[in-house]
Amino acid sequence: MKKIVSALLVAGLLAILLIVGGAHRHTVVKPVTEPEQTADGQDEDVPGNADENLDDTDDVSKDDTDQNENDADQTEDADGIKIGVILIGDETENYSRSHIEAIVKAAETIGIAADNIEWKERIDNSDESYDAISELLDDGCNLLIANAQVQQDALMDAAEENPDASFVVIGGDKAAVSGLTNYYNAYTDIYEARYLSGVVAGMKLAQLHKKGKISKYGYNQYHKVRVGYIATYPNAEAISGYSAFYLGMKSVMKNVALEVYYTNTWMDMDAEATAADKMIRSGCVLIAQQSDSTSVAETIEKAWKKGRHVYYIGSGEAADVTAEDAVLTSAISDWSVYYTQLFTALSEEKDFAQDWSQGLSEGAVSITKLGKHVAPKTAEKVKKVQKKLTNGKLYVFDITKFTVGGMRIGDADASVDLTAPDSTEEPAEDDIVKSALTSYDGGTYFAESVLRSAPYFDLHVDGIKEMNLTEEE
Repeated sequence: MKKIVSALLVAGLLAILLIVGGAHRHTVVKPVTEPEQTADGQDEDVPGNADENLDDTDDVSKDDTDQNENDADQTEDADGIKIGVILIGDETENYSRSHIEAIVKAAETIGIAADNIEWKERIDNSDESYDAISELLDDGCNLLIANAQVQQDALMDAAEENPDASFVVIGGDKAAVSGLTNYYNAYTDIYEARYLSGVVAGMKLAQLHKKGKISKYGYNQYHKVRVGYIATYPNAEAISGYSAFYLGMKSVMKNVALEVYYTNTWMDMDAEATAADKMIRSGCVLIAQQSDSTSVAETIEKAWKKGRHVYYIGSGEAADVTAEDAVLTSAISDWSVYYTQLFTALSEEKDFAQDWSQGLSEGAVSITKLGKHVAPKTAEKVKKVQKKLTNGKLYVFDITKFTVGGMRIGDADASVDLTAPDSTEEPAEDDIVKSALTSYDGGTYFAESVLRSAPYFDLHVDGIKEMNLTEEE
């Protein structure tokens, strides 16, 4: 009898340990299927296939508890890789969650076991980065990935001191000139997707304007339709994003003005909600987001439920649940494209791009399924524009499509200092400085994310107003 009791106690303890041991693994949950797209009630000419164009990639769900006997065979080719991930946030915000899901998906694809991935979350300054790096290296990680530029200096120092390990900073801007063969930067061509989302927004605004559905508060003093945009910081990443969005809108609806509000934080649900509420109350007809929380979508959807029909363009993930009525689409990156390529190259000991950037053509960016209140023929328009973008017939930053200070830009305006990307001073004599202007059959465009992967389009396009920019910024 004692032996039976002892056996039962041991079995119980093992079960508890198994449950606790799995509690800290990241699990990717498959999103809820999006509803069929329908037309606005007043529209009769909406195409029946309004969502046919969009994201052809499905999120892959993964349950870390579903391990089987084949895992050992799957990981034979990649068992030399142990990954350490340093996140600026965690799974509660859009940006870091997209990286978590992408890393898990890519690792599963090429056979890296979940046990060979270690996570460090909410690391948002250099001191914390150094500590996290030290711990990950001590634990045997030989590929370290950080998903924010704020962690760049720490990873570059570690790359110099640990030549046998590889280090990646998403959004970093120094790999091309670092001289380090084990240091990598990556960024998607998300500006292409933001341009497409601007086209979707422009189609809706043109419809509302034509039908007289915009109140007097929805126009500024120049009788341009007011659109709000919530961004994080006044840097090239944000400027490139909202400029692409604005130019996408303007390609459809000429009579539009963009009002940008900075939260000056990577993620702050209260600050983002406050910005959205302020824009709604001031009369903005549509609000786009380039920040990380769901509070913007939730605030706009609440207003919708109260009868204030403000439309929404999301960022980072589909918003059909958080803003089912207000959302038109979202601009998203599929980071699994990058991570799959990276993990494959490292596992096969092949060379890999130190400064990686891919976009629509490669499936690295897209817009999500269109919402139920998009304007008629939006899907057809998006398909045409996307085809032109991918075959080189259209460029987002075509210099004939915008002005800065009333003038078209030249080489001096488009020069990029690759050696000192953070400097606000004139480039030093030995700095590597290149012009981003590139010619094509139809003219000239500013080539974003070509000289390096991280965005560098930081020009202040006419028609865009930064609402809360301080003198220091």
